[in-house]
Amino acid sequence: MSASVFYALMGRVKAAHSPEELGFIICNETRALVDYRQAALLKYTATGRAQLVAHSGLWLAAVAKAIAPQCAALPEGARVMSLSAGQLSPSLAQEWDEWLPAHVWVLALAGPNGQLHALLILARDTT
Repeated sequence: MSASVFYALMGRVKAAHSPEELGFIICNETRALVDYRQAALLKYTATGRAQLVAHSGLWLAAVAKAIAPQCAALPEGARVMSLSAGQLSPSLAQEWDEWLPAHVWVLALAGPNGQLHALLILARDTT
């Protein structure tokens, strides 16, 4: 990945005119930075409920809610973690293979105040 690809993507993010356009850019055009099988963008509502912004599947919203405390606790300079079925409750873990491949990264997206606002889930078939 080159710096020019990163900055071009950053420019597209800043120029997005709607939440839908931003979600599309984040879940589709980030493939120029890193190859992945699936991506999902989830945001947290004021009540703490996880809501899918770009992707489909209620299961991912349940996963986002379950891992929110872990994501919020990530250090400010390292808001990324790997995720596996073993980190989830048995009821969520049993559906893992239906939704995700073995290799998943979660990027915790925080606002200027440091509070967790959204998650970007990147799923890959290989490491």
